[in-house]
Amino acid sequence: MGLDRRLVYARPMPHQQHINTLLALADAVPELIGDALSAEDRKAAVERGALRPEEDDRVGYWFSRFLTLREDLWELLGEMDDDVKVPLTKIELLTDWRSFIVGFSAACLLVRLDRFLVFEFAVDGHMQRKLNEAFPEYRIERKRFSRIFSAYSDPATMFRLYDAVGFLKRNAKFREALKSDILVAPVVERLPEFEIYLDISKRSYLRRLIQYLKYKWRRRGASARDQTIFAVFEAGGRMAAKMNPGKTKQVTPEVLAIIAQQLEPGDILVTRHRYALTNFFLPGTWPHAALYVGTPEQREQSGIKVPPPTEHRWRQNKCTLEALRDGVLFRELSSTLSVDAFVVVRVQASPGAIRSAIERVVKHEGKMYNFDFDFFTSDRLVCTEVVYRAYDGVEGFHLPLIERAGRHTLTAEDILDLAIDTDMFNIIATFGYPHENPVFSYGDEAQKVVEASYRSAPDSGN
Repeated sequence: MGLDRRLVYARPMPHQQHINTLLALADAVPELIGDALSAEDRKAAVERGALRPEEDDRVGYWFSRFLTLREDLWELLGEMDDDVKVPLTKIELLTDWRSFIVGFSAACLLVRLDRFLVFEFAVDGHMQRKLNEAFPEYRIERKRFSRIFSAYSDPATMFRLYDAVGFLKRNAKFREALKSDILVAPVVERLPEFEIYLDISKRSYLRRLIQYLKYKWRRRGASARDQTIFAVFEAGGRMAAKMNPGKTKQVTPEVLAIIAQQLEPGDILVTRHRYALTNFFLPGTWPHAALYVGTPEQREQSGIKVPPPTEHRWRQNKCTLEALRDGVLFRELSSTLSVDAFVVVRVQASPGAIRSAIERVVKHEGKMYNFDFDFFTSDRLVCTEVVYRAYDGVEGFHLPLIERAGRHTLTAEDILDLAIDTDMFNIIATFGYPHENPVFSYGDEAQKVVEASYRSAPDSGN
């Protein structure tokens, strides 16, 4: 059966990045759950009255991954809410149906994450208190668990999900027709899997509400509401605006034009958003990195050779290779540097080595983002893994992976450490830090600014 005639195109909107993001998140959720501290280990810790240091590190690192994954789902919900311009009962256009299906699936994944945390992982008061502690090394503030528990028990959330499930049941033929849609078919095929995560019965809701009220009574002051969940149907975009102040970035078109004239293929761009929610979940003042691979003209001048399909995607103004939640993609410099501050790091290698590094790393273009932060696999990449897979082993370079809570990783600040402490990289320029004086610094002065930004004192938010 084909799509109903009412499902017509109203406006051409690219949704493939949302599909890719959702499918990557759908795979990341069970992986994250599987990496949690086991029930046996949690029970043993409760019996002894404390987590061992290694277990404490594991919980903090795992919780930071949990919050990051949850935040990505919430952002996807907000984007889908912005796409749907009509009430739920008025959805007829194909574009709105696509956004609804993606948003509903993201909501199902959020339910699975929160239910695991509340009713499977932190069922004991000891673990609940642990997850309410601050983890400054991961930029996690206090009482995160309480806020998640509160959101999971929110009656408005329950009613929104109840309405969405009813809407899907009443429009079963449209749902079936979407299995042939060129974009959302992979999501529709997995809807039965996602829907298993939901339990919207009144009995189930009353059970979790009572448990939350008992928890809240025990804790008393822990009543703050987390408003970052299930906003796809009503207020996701508005919440995003409220919780992400300062959308105007310090890197202006004028700043962009200046730095664009100084960048060379192979440069590393380490960046910072002053007001990004994910800053709380990723460690350090400088949490992100991308690779400047050059314009088509620079690629030709450097003799960089890539296969025709890659060359077709690496064209026009695209000049960076960056891993974000929608995948490892070529992007425009204006996109990568839509930030408040950045550092330019240059590898100290021969032109031939840099050419080889770029030719090697662009083979990863098109892969999904690695929400699991696992450097031992190469089917998905995290942001700093682009740098790692470009330069490790080139011309004798070795980028050490540092063990953190049982995983070997490379952070953006590890790259800055290598630039400060070794001859492998040099800091060429920086801009935007501290925010009170957003100017360019170069050479030794730039290195001093970078060192002061994360080595001298804990990040103050500047």
